[in-house]
Amino acid sequence: MKQYLLIAISSILLTMSAYHFFLYLVVKIKRKRYLYFAISTFGGCIFVFFAFLMFNQSPENILLFHRLRMLGLMICISAWAYCMYTIYFKNSRIPLYYLLFTLLCALTVPTNYFLSLPVQEFNISIGSSVFQYFYASTRIAYSVYAISILVFFVYSFIRVAVCSKPPVSKFYGLMAFFPGVVGGINDFAVTHEFIRNIMLSEFLVFTFLLSVFMLFIREEKQDYIVLKRLNLKLEDEVLHRTQGLSELNNKLVIENNQRKKAEYEKEQVIEELSQALEKVQTLSGLLPICARCKKIRDDEGYWQQIESYIRDHSKADFTHSLCPECIKELYGNIELSSDKDAD
Repeated sequence: MKQYLLIAISSILLTMSAYHFFLYLVVKIKRKRYLYFAISTFGGCIFVFFAFLMFNQSPENILLFHRLRMLGLMICISAWAYCMYTIYFKNSRIPLYYLLFTLLCALTVPTNYFLSLPVQEFNISIGSSVFQYFYASTRIAYSVYAISILVFFVYSFIRVAVCSKPPVSKFYGLMAFFPGVVGGINDFAVTHEFIRNIMLSEFLVFTFLLSVFMLFIREEKQDYIVLKRLNLKLEDEVLHRTQGLSELNNKLVIENNQRKKAEYEKEQVIEELSQALEKVQTLSGLLPICARCKKIRDDEGYWQQIESYIRDHSKADFTHSLCPECIKELYGNIELSSDKDAD
């Protein structure tokens, strides 16, 4: 029974890891929490998978697999710490310090200072199912690392509990840290034979990783809601701006048509005035004229016949004729047939 559960959990964790690697590397969602979570779930997959491989193995192989699963757990928790602190406590150095400490502990994993023979078998019956566990003898380095896990999770749990995040986000954070607290207590107590209970490490690792995954889903949902609201707000602003620009454009079109009409009317007036000026040219001012011969003195001082002066300074021209008084004075009672004959 347990073998099937372990292989199922390992497969789920591997799928979650591949999915978040895909989001970060292929989809290019540059949120480091996705990368950290992908590494964390991969480490969790290693931790669970080598627990599955322990069945029906020699003590030496069980010791090897136990060391490998502990390396997977170190990868899982270190990356998980970066993931969670990126969400809740940005720019915190706690994950870095814990990673450095974990690296020091990892150097002891291949040695007997961490785990060693003999291998112990631990069977727990639950109903009709028997859960079988194997674990090597723990040494000082393992105990130190187990205590560090417990201290780290308890410290982080308290920090999340008192942080300024909204209640819902805080609840998900506590859900993610709480299995680590329980797992740390259980693993340390069982491996050091303080209590005789079933080892829940694999299931607790799966639980807190699944809690983080649920937190991601919730955050993505919140991001989607916020993005949707921003899009709706942006659409409203664009519509409002578009209506304003449309009204302004219509106003400008009307003003432009009015300006064109005024310019056209102005051109018509100018053309009419030009035509009038072409037809009319007037003389103005005082003209010096001889009182006897009626010659006019021009600007240069020369005297000109009045006909010549008017012809030069206007568009008018002359044709000569005799008025009735002059005809009578010159010709007496002779009558001309028309004015044209007297030309």
